[in-house]
Amino acid sequence: MLPDLSKYEKYVELTAGKIRYYEIGSGDNHTLLLHGNGIMTSADTFQFVMEDLAKYGHIYAIDMPGYGKSERQMPYGPTFDIVVDSIREFIDVFGLGSANIVGHSAGPWYAAILAYQSPERVKKLVMIGSAGMNVSPAGGSRVGIQGMSPNMPTFESTLAGVSQSFVEGSSLTPELGKEMAQQMVDYASVPGGRDSLNPILDQMGVPEARRYYLLQRMFPHIKCPTLVIWGMGGGKPISDEWPEAGKGDTMDPFPTWTDEWEKIGGDLSKSSKPWTIPGAKYVPLKSGHNVHWEQPDEVVKLVGEFIA
Repeated sequence: MLPDLSKYEKYVELTAGKIRYYEIGSGDNHTLLLHGNGIMTSADTFQFVMEDLAKYGHIYAIDMPGYGKSERQMPYGPTFDIVVDSIREFIDVFGLGSANIVGHSAGPWYAAILAYQSPERVKKLVMIGSAGMNVSPAGGSRVGIQGMSPNMPTFESTLAGVSQSFVEGSSLTPELGKEMAQQMVDYASVPGGRDSLNPILDQMGVPEARRYYLLQRMFPHIKCPTLVIWGMGGGKPISDEWPEAGKGDTMDPFPTWTDEWEKIGGDLSKSSKPWTIPGAKYVPLKSGHNVHWEQPDEVVKLVGEFIA
């Protein structure tokens, strides 16, 4: 069974509308978990690590506006500005002052923009499989950014994507993967969900808009301690039934990030890419894009010690 997070579920009204979030733990070491992009995506992506991370701090896992069980449709969004400002407003509404921010996929993209715009709000930054660095979107099109076909996702198509994490040692077994695929399809099927992300997808997928939000120009100005984690592939599929498993990250910044890392032997002083945040720590792991599914214990250890 997937973890039951219902006991942690709460809602708050922000300018962008009703926001669903999970709150776990206590104390003043506040940490926000930010999910990635897609109409199937929600804070539930952190369900394998959320409770264990609460041992290191006060955890808030947010469904950003336009996603999950938060407000799915709004007159002028969601856009980058609305999402990033909603994260900032969440910090302010709860009086957190500043918070650690842990993001996956598009989550670190939003978080890094916030750290660039409002450095006083971000105490520490963790970027897991981050998007927002490649000039061209993964997949080369708006549909590639959306991570789905022009049709509504089916259970079968969603399971095919989830199955990329069916590797030896992964906490995501085929049995759990089937439950997760259904969970994701349910989020996609929320009324209005099919078109809820069109504004931000256009910003991500149209080059003329995308260039305003790319992180390369922002990275040199981010001052908070930063941990960067990404999957380099290499996991062994648990069976021939799942041929796509273990092939590594197919999203931004793959494959250029891994290719460059291997070429320079992990010495970022030799990098030809504008990816470096001053003083950041970089950790590649043997996994695909969803590192927190395939290696949750390692992610909890790395992130927990970093935010603590």
